Amino acid sequence: REGRRGPGGADFDAEPTLTAAVTGGGEGWMGGVEAVTLQTVPAEAGVWRKYKEAGMTLARLNVAYDMLELTNPNREPGQGWVVVPCVGTLEKGAIDWCLAHLQTGGGLLFAPCRPLRNEQGEEDLRLAEALGITLVDQVRPAGGQILDYGARVLTLPGGGEVAVNGWVWRFAFSEGGLEACSTREVLAEHEGQPVIVQVQAGAGQAIVAGTDLAFTNPTSLE
Repeated sequence: REGRRGPGGADFDAEPTLTAAVTGGGEGWMGGVEAVTLQTVPAEAGVWRKYKEAGMTLARLNVAYDMLELTNPNREPGQGWVVVPCVGTLEKGAIDWCLAHLQTGGGLLFAPCRPLRNEQGEEDLRLAEALGITLVDQVRPAGGQILDYGARVLTLPGGGEVAVNGWVWRFAFSEGGLEACSTREVLAEHEGQPVIVQVQAGAGQAIVAGTDLAFTNPTSLE
């Protein structure tokens, strides 16, 4: 943190320094490109700020204490539900913990996908096979084509509908899975294809929610 002293006694600031934006006079052109498009900020500076803002928000909501580092967990598997943000890659140690969590009665909520590979890029289908859920395709957000407006609409079992603005991941059930993987329930569909599914896996349960987790208004919690 800013103002703290390191082991050698020197002051340091862990936050990256934003470099000056590159501009060309505001309304001019540089090499055929409008100058305003050439303004730059280092990507790592933006990532750092996002993490800092997320951490501060979690602390203010009094939920930061409940976060779990899956590669170095501070509690044994099998206790309660754990939300696992994942777009297909998860550390091998984290996959090991998730499998143990399911087998000992815990719950996992993956969003928007379950892991397919580890942090080294090597295929690791243990969780995918245990859950018996296969990724079919991804539907891009609205606006990618001419006259493609609005949002993607998910259909709920009771006949209700909910609109989502991000990518939609569509799944199918496959054979196999952990022992006692008997209960499989579709919680939401897009054009007849499962998007949010819940399965009984081992002694635990898992939900794979193929949408971006977002809170826009109180009805988002439904």
